[in-house]
Amino acid sequence: MKARIVPIRKSRPTQTSRPARAASRTAFAQSVGILGALRARMAGLKLDVYLVPSADEHQNEYLPAYRRRREAVSGFSGSAGDLAVGRDEAHLFVDSRYHLQADQECDPAQVRVHKLGQAGVPDLFAWLKAREQEAGPLRVGYDPLVVALRTAERVRESLSQRESRVVPVDGNLVDAVWEGRPAAPHSEIYALPDDITGEPVGDKLARVRAELAARKAG
Repeated sequence: MKARIVPIRKSRPTQTSRPARAASRTAFAQSVGILGALRARMAGLKLDVYLVPSADEHQNEYLPAYRRRREAVSGFSGSAGDLAVGRDEAHLFVDSRYHLQADQECDPAQVRVHKLGQAGVPDLFAWLKAREQEAGPLRVGYDPLVVALRTAERVRESLSQRESRVVPVDGNLVDAVWEGRPAAPHSEIYALPDDITGEPVGDKLARVRAELAARKAG
């Protein structure tokens, strides 16, 4: 009995829908506008690089639209990935979960995607080090309310030239130039009962104050 050979059907390449393409064009246009305005602010502060992290003031990963600063600047909507905006270029650093998504959502003319985990691809700190070696002393600005202390320390450690500076900037530069920014959420707050939290608020505050007193703080 002869084996039956079944021909393999070639699948058609996936095409992006018309609404998705329109949304991409809108995101690209917004990104270009914000990048231009952001660079003008950077020039006023004599910054060579401005850091736009994924996280917000509370180091949250999943954010309301009002706090998605990196997405507004780059177009990339993933939950993790940090952006370094230079005077003439922007660099997005994403892990393997987001390699394809970043390529789809970012305008390659505006944002270079660094796919972390691939051979020879530097992370943010290695990129800053290489950039300093290539271009000379750098002034790297950041919002200390959204960039974690350890991240700022690692940025300092990556720069070796005496004239290089890591500059905390008062006020977030993205917020200052983000036109059409979504409104802040106004959800109701509510108290959780003690059987869920495990301890009354008053007892927790008393323990914190006792610790402050023991350390002669506050």
